[in-house]
Amino acid sequence: MLIKRNLLKHIRAYGLTRGKLFTHIKRLSLDTYPLNALNYAHQFVYTGSRGMCLDVEFNSLADRLSEAEKEEFKIEVIEVGDVEGKVFEGFEDSFFDLGGRVGGW
Repeated sequence: MLIKRNLLKHIRAYGLTRGKLFTHIKRLSLDTYPLNALNYAHQFVYTGSRGMCLDVEFNSLADRLSEAEKEEFKIEVIEVGDVEGKVFEGFEDSFFDLGGRVGGW
């Protein structure tokens, strides 16, 4: 997981603090993909209602995927508490306890 430090720097004005910062992840629905499917995934930064965000979506070239591939290869949004294996449990507390902060460096 990439935590884009510059994104965290710019979101203090939105009131995001401990308990409100790392709530969801957006990810590809499968853990492994054929290389050709990954060519259609695109990450980008934008300014949304909660400040700067890092997002992932399939680009327009994904129209080349077959209907079966489109059904199989999806992007999903998951609450961090619902991720299998609870791999993010305690992550936000560790981030702040180890010196992470929102706004500034």
